[in-house]
Amino acid sequence: MHNENIRVLVVGLDKYPRNKRYGPLSLKGYDFCTVAFIPKLNNEKKHKDSDCERLYKITSYRRVMSFLAGKPLKMTEFSKYTNVEKVVHEFKEKGIYFVNIKELEINEIKHRFDENTLIILFGVATERAWKAQTKNLEDELNVKELFFHHPSPQVHHDDWKYYDHEMKNRESLKVNTEYINKTMPKVYDLVNNMDI
Repeated sequence: MHNENIRVLVVGLDKYPRNKRYGPLSLKGYDFCTVAFIPKLNNEKKHKDSDCERLYKITSYRRVMSFLAGKPLKMTEFSKYTNVEKVVHEFKEKGIYFVNIKELEINEIKHRFDENTLIILFGVATERAWKAQTKNLEDELNVKELFFHHPSPQVHHDDWKYYDHEMKNRESLKVNTEYINKTMPKVYDLVNNMDI
């Protein structure tokens, strides 16, 4: 386990299931077993779409990258998220890590948190699991927490409409936009200024 401070921890519930198109991404030397939300494309010989198009069609990946960028990403902007290994490396360089709650041991990484660490938890089940793991650590953990809907395509919550290009105005989000506006700008700056 590495010792760099974690500025942002993006937390999902479980890794992608393997299918014909993509599966979970694991990288040698990464801090966690699997990289949450960032998929590994399977090599399909007869695929007519580019890697960018294939990744853009993976709703969870597109939604999370859009959320972190603070805006709905168009296909033309998404090309910089195509080399997933480089994307993970660049996020890590900025102190942004992706992990699934089922693989997370808080006690092993809590020394890497400080009062500026932001924990972004996607989905109700992830939130519940986080609260269960941190229940006895309230005095030790001094982090900011942000809860948002799971980015799965099965989740049709209105708040995802903005990131899916179905809503023009971010202020129409039903979640506490004031809290998002207070906690996320530093993340937007980190993400939008990455060299990927």
